[in-house]
Amino acid sequence: MIMVSFRSKKDKEHLLEKAKKMEEYASMIVDCIEESEYDERRYRGHEDDEEDMNNRYGYRGYRMR
Repeated sequence: MIMVSFRSKKDKEHLLEKAKKMEEYASMIVDCIEESEYDERRYRGHEDDEEDMNNRYGYRGYRMR
């Protein structure tokens, strides 16, 4: 059992308001995670991923002489 005491009623109301906001944001995050999809193609783990990463922006690079 946890016992909590507050210095004033105002402190209690302030903390309760913050806790309710955190609960609201936490439920929004949970909803977003549950609704999101895992794109297996994006994280396929093949050897050609490194090549894809190098060519992502069409940058070929050059050698300095």
